[in-house]
Amino acid sequence: FFGLHFDFHAMEGDEVGTIIDMESIEMMLDATKPDMIQVDTKGHPGISSYCTKAGHHAEVMHMDVLREWRRVTRERGIRLYAHHSGLYEQTQARLHPEWAVVSADGEISKDYLSPFSPYVDEVLIPQILEIAGEYEADGVWVDGDAWAAYVDYGAYAIAAWEKEMGEGAKVPYPQDKNYEEYREFCREGFRNYVNRYVQTVKARYPKFEVTSNWIYSQLVPEKRTIPVDFLSGDYACRNSVRSARAIGLCFNHQDITWDLMAWGQNAVPIDNWVTRNRCTKEGVQLSQEAAVVLSQGGGFQFFNILYGTGGMVQHWAIPSWKQVAEFCRARKEFCFHAKSIADIAVVFPEYYGEKLFGGGAWNSVSGWVGMIKDMGYSCDVLYEAACEQLERYKVLVLPSAEQYKEESLKQIRKFVEQGGMVLVDGGVRLDEALTGVTFADGKERLLFLDNGEGMTALETKYYAPMLKTASEMLYCHKENYFYEAEREISAVRNQVGAGNVISLCLELGSVYEENITYVLKQYGKSLFPDYRPGFSVEGSDYVDVTPMEKDGHV
Repeated sequence: FFGLHFDFHAMEGDEVGTIIDMESIEMMLDATKPDMIQVDTKGHPGISSYCTKAGHHAEVMHMDVLREWRRVTRERGIRLYAHHSGLYEQTQARLHPEWAVVSADGEISKDYLSPFSPYVDEVLIPQILEIAGEYEADGVWVDGDAWAAYVDYGAYAIAAWEKEMGEGAKVPYPQDKNYEEYREFCREGFRNYVNRYVQTVKARYPKFEVTSNWIYSQLVPEKRTIPVDFLSGDYACRNSVRSARAIGLCFNHQDITWDLMAWGQNAVPIDNWVTRNRCTKEGVQLSQEAAVVLSQGGGFQFFNILYGTGGMVQHWAIPSWKQVAEFCRARKEFCFHAKSIADIAVVFPEYYGEKLFGGGAWNSVSGWVGMIKDMGYSCDVLYEAACEQLERYKVLVLPSAEQYKEESLKQIRKFVEQGGMVLVDGGVRLDEALTGVTFADGKERLLFLDNGEGMTALETKYYAPMLKTASEMLYCHKENYFYEAEREISAVRNQVGAGNVISLCLELGSVYEENITYVLKQYGKSLFPDYRPGFSVEGSDYVDVTPMEKDGHV
């Protein structure tokens, strides 16, 4: 439920355990009383910080830090998990370039390994078995995995393709029509790689818990098929409350224990994880981030810098960490493993965009979540694979996406005909029988939205509607702020059976993600004219309303 994460990504030349102070670590554990601690065993450079026999550890090891962490956590009944890098492994990429990912233009990666290569059997699994067996840890959090998977043209990937498709089968490249087929083949290669280390390790150590960082998250919005023990990921260190809130919704509807990990500091410059310029977050800020995670039924952990290559915990940070620990524990009884009873669902389509795993519609999904929450409403994020669960909702939102699956659209049509409301973002191509309108191709526009109270500018693709059976909505755009121009339709409504489909002419979710304004929020609220939430809070719209159910209690 509550934990602290310490990793430091040992690099070439680092001496591990130079200034380790176990008394400070024990003081921290006694003050915070976490359920679990997550510690470094191997970072992205590929240099292990424990005495591995299966890979490469730091040349100078002043102390077996992992063994000391195991000692002090066992004495206190605290579970110990390893932070261990998966496909992002620079040392093995240097020593075994034949294991590395190869791009479509033939470039051999210096950072990322192929899931088709022998790496999983020769290095990764043996190392996790060491951690589970020799060190008696309780689990592993494999970092650098889904987000480090790429389309691969290396020899091992091509051999696997030919084995499946037939000897000499041509491997598709980006310019080929069947390129998406090869991308899906590479995705399946990643799934098989994760499944292999999960199943192999758990066959030896059934109680040892294994997860792959970010699997089945917003990066991998698909049905859970690999038997990982929990879901987890470390979300953005900035804009972190909104980030954690939206990502937590991706985990909440899945029937499995999950947590999210905050960064306990900002990295400056942003996105530079090797920088020494870290600004430590205070207890109040981390508690606010924890609040949006806990309120959705998840566990919470946060990442802390260990200075001195793996050992130094600063005394001054302990009171702040204790404050966060106490904030979390006070809410565990009511929140942990609670389930959402929201009646709006943002449907997350199962397509991936440009990356192998990337959640191609995430920007739009996240924007819709933010807008709905800013309205004072609550919502779920429902993966497309779970569309058979629609009967519990009153409203569905379909974010901008290149495609939705045919089976999903059948479920959505049934939902509308039985009285549901569906809000369709711009760019989603649905059957005209549902929308009552056809749309022209999108064109980039600078538009001004007038909601009667004020105006806001937005740059978006505009899909001009060609009305058929749909009735025109009243909410319009102005072409130019500086002079009156013809108003344009921004959304249309069509009745289907007992329900309604409202189709937008602009990509509202993505716009709101980048352009949060009061006018835009109020416009969004006007798209829900007949919706009455089951739970509401009077006063500020910005109070986060998250109705949950646990043990029969709301």
